[in-house]
Amino acid sequence: MPEIVAAGRRTALGVPLLRDGEPIGVITLNRQRVEAFTERQIELVRTFADQAVIAMENARLLGELQTRTRDLEESLEYQTATSDVLNVISRSTADVQPVLDTIAGTAARLCGSELSAITIREGEAYRYVSSSYSAAEPELWTIQRQRRIVPGRDSVGARVALEGRVVHMLDVLADPDYALPEVVTAGLRTALGVPLLREGEVLGTINIGRERVQPYTERQIELVRTFADQAVIAMENARLLGELQARTRDLEESLEYQTATSDVLNVIRRSTADVQPVLDTVVNTAVRLCGADGGNIAIREGEVYRLVASSYSAAEPEFWAVLRQRTVVPGRDSITGRVTLEGRVVHVADIRADPDYVLPEVVTPARTVLGVPLLREGTVLGTINLTRRRMEPFTERQIELVRTFADQAVIAMENARLLGELQARTRDLEESLEYQTATSDVLNVISRSTSDVQAVLDTVTETAFRLCAADSTTVFIREGEAYRRVSSSSAKTEPEYWAIQRQRRIVPGRDTVVGRAVLEGRVVHVADLRDMPDYAQPDVVASGRRTNLGVPLLRDGEPIGVIGLSRKRVEPFSERQIELVRTFADQAVIAIENARLFDELRDRTDELTRSVGELQALEEVLRSVNSSLDLDTVLATIISRAANSRRPMKVRSTNSTRPRKSLCPNPPLA
Repeated sequence: MPEIVAAGRRTALGVPLLRDGEPIGVITLNRQRVEAFTERQIELVRTFADQAVIAMENARLLGELQTRTRDLEESLEYQTATSDVLNVISRSTADVQPVLDTIAGTAARLCGSELSAITIREGEAYRYVSSSYSAAEPELWTIQRQRRIVPGRDSVGARVALEGRVVHMLDVLADPDYALPEVVTAGLRTALGVPLLREGEVLGTINIGRERVQPYTERQIELVRTFADQAVIAMENARLLGELQARTRDLEESLEYQTATSDVLNVIRRSTADVQPVLDTVVNTAVRLCGADGGNIAIREGEVYRLVASSYSAAEPEFWAVLRQRTVVPGRDSITGRVTLEGRVVHVADIRADPDYVLPEVVTPARTVLGVPLLREGTVLGTINLTRRRMEPFTERQIELVRTFADQAVIAMENARLLGELQARTRDLEESLEYQTATSDVLNVISRSTSDVQAVLDTVTETAFRLCAADSTTVFIREGEAYRRVSSSSAKTEPEYWAIQRQRRIVPGRDTVVGRAVLEGRVVHVADLRDMPDYAQPDVVASGRRTNLGVPLLRDGEPIGVIGLSRKRVEPFSERQIELVRTFADQAVIAIENARLFDELRDRTDELTRSVGELQALEEVLRSVNSSLDLDTVLATIISRAANSRRPMKVRSTNSTRPRKSLCPNPPLA
């Protein structure tokens, strides 16, 4: 080395710095004179070399230790941050926002970044949902949160969404595709984007940035990847929990709906004849389960529909009092009218925006309304209507539930109708059987009492009184030009009234129901005697008689009597009851006619018996005359036969008349 020689160095000593036999350095000594170093000096330098090696090794080890310590501290910090995020995930299973906020803030801090943001996919774009600068730079955050990121190359997030991988930009100013001027203006230089991946699908991105050109280390990139995985875990947990909760709510709702449906069916089972409890249960249950503020049910009455059940009946009686008085006709001015007009479900989100709706007292409290028809074989029997005071449409499940309730209401109404028809038919059959039995009983009395018409009339009176639910029944029989009471239920139930009435004779005229029946020869039915202007028996009205019926007993078109019935209430007799009394009238005429014919037959028999006796006496006289010429003997025979005769023999003209017998052969009732 000529420069060293030129410097005047003559004697030189070099001692190596050895570590594990490997030279890691040299200690050199030079003298400008020729003078060898002593062994002790050389040994001393060797000692210095060993000490230098020790110092260097210590420094190396300390450096490695410090580096290792920094790595451990960084790893610990990263691990702690990861654990913190996991803790947030464990605490926020249903709400992913705290997890995203924690990740955004932690990623910015640990990676030495001034900017950090997270986007989540919504449809075909990505929306910013969290940022480390939301509080520090609200204006920038306001701008960013309004932007939707679509996959592309104009930003870190867009590029990550497009490529589905980590994107690391050393300097965004040097990237010709970068096109977010507000981010550049904010000072962003180095940027990193990491995708949130689930089964290869990009759910979102974590984006961090520095205001200086400084690449992110692999450890920092790996940390952000870990945060991305944790964010995906949190989002998946929230999604699964949301699905579980939704499924649980669906199951709970289904169970509640099923329970409600069963409850209505139980009410239907218990109330087969009375549909009102079913309708009340349906409307109150529908209001409760559908989150409505009110509801009602309208049922068809002829050509109109009337409200018959409502949730307002107890809560808002004045409002219900207004609604229940209204009849609704099919039309577009109300929900009930529209449902009955169209025969389908009608759902109006806001009736205030519906120009056809014209019920002011309903419009005031209601906004969203739902009407579901009660259909039987395509015919609208009624409607179920629900209202909300807020503008909130009903869900499909709620509408389907109300449809189910409508079907159940129709079942209940149909059951009640069929049961009513069955009961009416049963009553008709029972009434027919009872009437037939009563008719047979009267015929039996007629067959047993051919000569005694009074027993028949008493039976007719008692049976008509019982079967026609009358307060009194009386039979009148003609005597000359008037009609006399011969049998009456009042004899037992109202003896004082009967004592007065039995003395009165009724003549044909318009001043009594019986008089009008014989005057006109037809049934006379007066619903209320007080409305009969010609009625002229104030004592009858004073006794409380209101509804009266008179049925004539006709023989060859001529009235020979009347069956009169009365009620102390205004309740007209039914057609079947009137027909029954007509039958009794015919039977009474048969009995009277049988008695008359029997009396005539008996009188004719007596006459024939007397005629036979007279002929026998005459024959004996003739034999006496023929057998003897003795006048005294003949006269004695004649006198003897005349004395033995029941009555003096006389000759009657064929034109002679006998006194007219009463149509009722028995004396009046005592």
